[in-house]
Amino acid sequence: MKVTGIVGSPRAAGVTTALVEKALQGARETGAETVLFNIQEAGIGGCMACYTCKDTGVCRQDDGMSQIYDALRSSSAVVIGTPVYMFTVTGQTKTFIDRLFPFLKPDFTSRLGSLPTLMIYTQGAPKPDAFAVAFDSIEKALSMLGLDTRRRMVAAGMSGEDLEGQGSLAGEALAAGRDLVSNSC
Repeated sequence: MKVTGIVGSPRAAGVTTALVEKALQGARETGAETVLFNIQEAGIGGCMACYTCKDTGVCRQDDGMSQIYDALRSSSAVVIGTPVYMFTVTGQTKTFIDRLFPFLKPDFTSRLGSLPTLMIYTQGAPKPDAFAVAFDSIEKALSMLGLDTRRRMVAAGMSGEDLEGQGSLAGEALAAGRDLVSNSC
């Protein structure tokens, strides 16, 4: 089993990355192979709306997304982490989602099938449900593309880049990664 991790944070060493890494650690402890991509560092351009991918399922852009497409096609599960910026996912995460368009067939079914997905959101707002409407919308779009959110983890009240002192979040992410693999088989 392979689990692909996606980080949509512009901070490579931030809390979002740390939580995705913990979830992937949990997946590895359950026997999965893992790979991690940071959208900020991957060099991914926006969707050009050329529709080349509608018939072929292949994006005509040759950039950092090519490796991510390959990883997702060979994965059994996915972990996506994003901070909340301006009441929704980061621009990096939105660009990643837009670039998943090749996985949507012309009849609006997924070329991926259904990959169990763990969504990890980090936010400064103290109420975990403060942005639930945005999360619902993002997860609905991902579902159409073949990424089936099985669990949503919201790390609320976050400030700074240090996961230490943030309570049981690291343990929760570790357990969520284990569960993702255990419940995906």
